[in-house]
Amino acid sequence: MKTLRQNRPPSATGAFGGSVLILALWTLFFLAALAIAVGTRVSSGIDLARRVQDDTTASYLARAGVEAVILAAAADTNAWDGLDTPWLNDEKAYKDAPLGGGSFSVSYEMDGPQGKKQVYYGVTGEESKININRASRELLKAFLETAGGLDAMAAAELAAALCDWRDVDHDPGLTGGAENSYYETLDPSYRCHNGEFESVREALLVKGMGYGLFLKIEPYMTVYGTGKVNINTAGAVVMRSVAYSCGGQNPVTCESFVAKLMAFRSAGGVFREPAFGTMAGQSGGGTGLRGEEARLFEKIMGVGTHRSTCFGGTAYGKVKGHETAQSRIDFVFDRERMSKLYWHER
Repeated sequence: MKTLRQNRPPSATGAFGGSVLILALWTLFFLAALAIAVGTRVSSGIDLARRVQDDTTASYLARAGVEAVILAAAADTNAWDGLDTPWLNDEKAYKDAPLGGGSFSVSYEMDGPQGKKQVYYGVTGEESKININRASRELLKAFLETAGGLDAMAAAELAAALCDWRDVDHDPGLTGGAENSYYETLDPSYRCHNGEFESVREALLVKGMGYGLFLKIEPYMTVYGTGKVNINTAGAVVMRSVAYSCGGQNPVTCESFVAKLMAFRSAGGVFREPAFGTMAGQSGGGTGLRGEEARLFEKIMGVGTHRSTCFGGTAYGKVKGHETAQSRIDFVFDRERMSKLYWHER
């Protein structure tokens, strides 16, 4: 005879045990999710900290490049500056120079011997450019024609407007000039500075200065230095502007003079004395100047120099193994006063 078993309800102990298991599983799931979230947050924080550290390192590497070239300039005892001066053009010293956990470079762009833009390692003298605070109206006009490609009339009018912007009076004295009577009619209106340009970009505010024209002439302009042009380091565009402004009405004479000057410098020639004479009498050989060329050269030396006072360039800092971490500093310093005149870090 079979014994019938009655179905019994589950015990309270079994139900409680299942609930504990489910709660434990949910707790583990929650803790795992929390761990993942915390890990992601910590990882992001570590990455951010590493990027900040790399960016800071890159900044100090770039700053080290600036200080290195300033110290080299201060130690220079020459009475002249030429492209053979090491800290003006020294690829070994200023291109990817190793330091600490990375490297720095200091460079600038200038017209090369063939008239094309070329990168040099070191700094460039600001006297290699046209100082828009010091240049005469004639030099500004010649510069706008040579570097900007303007015709004679447009160049004369813009040169007059540039002079009006920097002078202290309120009288537009020449055709093309502009003072408050013009700028206050613009929308939006503003006032004429009637003071020296504080930066070359300020020239964009001047009547007749379009952005396209500005981009063409900006590399050759400065607001630093004595205003004289260093014949040892100025490029062909600047020297051609100077030649035409000094009464070189004969294009053949101006072009032949500039070509001979560039050839003289390419052959290692450098002007070491304030009394320049002719290129034939300078060290490094000479190409010889005759007649109109020699007379033009004498006039050029009235606005020329053989030594620069202010120098500028761009310093880059890079962290080894983290090439995306880079810093850039555009700077200008005064060697005579040992002071920094311009500093823009990005």
